[in-house]
Amino acid sequence: MKFERNADAIYITINCICVTVGLIGGIMANLNLVTVEDLQQLKIELIEEIRKSRKQEESKMESKQWLRSSEVRHLLKISPGTLQNLRIKGTLPHDKIGGIFYYAYSDVAGLLERIGNR
Repeated sequence: MKFERNADAIYITINCICVTVGLIGGIMANLNLVTVEDLQQLKIELIEEIRKSRKQEESKMESKQWLRSSEVRHLLKISPGTLQNLRIKGTLPHDKIGGIFYYAYSDVAGLLERIGNR
């Protein structure tokens, strides 16, 4: 199996076992067979690729001192309404500059830690 990744997608090439089968009337057909082991290996490799991709995204976020709303929602896996509630309740400190909300990465990480310790 081979993986190729670009900004939008991961492409997977699976090598199959090809079997030539004789059919009635002398017509030949090729069948591609994928074994259970092939699928299990694909699953393992996909999970690893997803983990690598998530770690890269998280390391990009960690290097930033300030995050925008969309980045915070992505990290916390929350909706815009939930983020608004966190702002209103004062649970997540923020600054608003020119109509855009900014959040300190340290505050977001602290919130994640507090939520995880419940």
